[in-house]
Amino acid sequence: MVTFITGFPGSGKSYYEIDKIYNIMSKNHDLSKNIEVIYTNINGIKLDKFPQNGIELKKLNIDEFYKYLEQSFSLYDLYKNSDNVDEHLIKHSKEKGYFNCLIVFDECHDFLSNQDRVKIYWLTYHRHLHHEIDLLTQNKGLINSKYRAIPEIFIEAQPRSKKLFSNTLTYKHYASFAMRKNDLFNKSSIKTRKEVFDLYTSGNTSKQKSIVKKFILIVFIGLLIAGVLFYNLLLSFNFFENTDKKEDTLNIETQKLEKISNIPTNQNFQRVQNNTDIKNFDKYVLKVVFDSREGYFIFNNYYSVIHFRKFLKETNSKVLSKYSLIANKKYKLSHLYISTNDESLKKFFVLPKIKKNQKNLDDIKINF
Repeated sequence: MVTFITGFPGSGKSYYEIDKIYNIMSKNHDLSKNIEVIYTNINGIKLDKFPQNGIELKKLNIDEFYKYLEQSFSLYDLYKNSDNVDEHLIKHSKEKGYFNCLIVFDECHDFLSNQDRVKIYWLTYHRHLHHEIDLLTQNKGLINSKYRAIPEIFIEAQPRSKKLFSNTLTYKHYASFAMRKNDLFNKSSIKTRKEVFDLYTSGNTSKQKSIVKKFILIVFIGLLIAGVLFYNLLLSFNFFENTDKKEDTLNIETQKLEKISNIPTNQNFQRVQNNTDIKNFDKYVLKVVFDSREGYFIFNNYYSVIHFRKFLKETNSKVLSKYSLIANKKYKLSHLYISTNDESLKKFFVLPKIKKNQKNLDDIKINF
């Protein structure tokens, strides 16, 4: 099989092949059963560091290899009309040490830049020679057009800088040299291992940092800075103090703490009672819940602090007492009792509709 591998520098082309060679020589690959010798011209490969399990690993001498191909092509041309042409080719390959071999050809564009009958013969007739061929290049455009349709698998190594984790190498497998989206038939990935990096020195010492990680970090820092600036802006306008003051305006200048005794309740909350004279109150007292996050809860609806203050200001309604259930810097929950009347309530609030067998408004009031 002829496999074509391309990708930018540092994307993992060489690692793909070194990892493949390592697995073959470790008897951990499908090719381990048939391959007797591996030739490669990958720069910086440490031939003596690979496992020794009966498979030879040799440096590919391009001149000697091409001479072998010329001789093989001459034999093919001589015996091509004979039934035993393959026997002559296999015998010659065994004599020259190229039988049952894997050829890993790095920077193959230098070897395949010109049209050559010998090279075309080799790539198209490689199965009869019992060759496995892996061709590596950074720029597939430099490959002569005569060779582009011959490989069976076209693999593109993906840049590590575009991945979230740079210790994982990703590869896309295509069925044609064009590598179009509709030609994609598989994706694979390899987790990098130190023992594999130690087998060669070409580019393995420089680790590409992930652009995706950088982008996420920049966005996180940007959001953090924006949050701090926004918080400081609110502080500069006394936003948090003003929120507290809106509630504090409901308190009376003269206040005192005492136990609730004159209004029935299941719990003994503390209250702040107004010293206002209650002789002038109309009709009844209404209970109101204040939630610092939502506002004033009146007849199943929440109303803003501003709306409630306007209600108090424009009617004869007054706050009689206030009971703090929760009071801290982040959250406050209180019960208020106000003196009011129907006319004032209807003017500022949506009153509940009374249905049959439902409590009427008088049941909601707390009468004196």
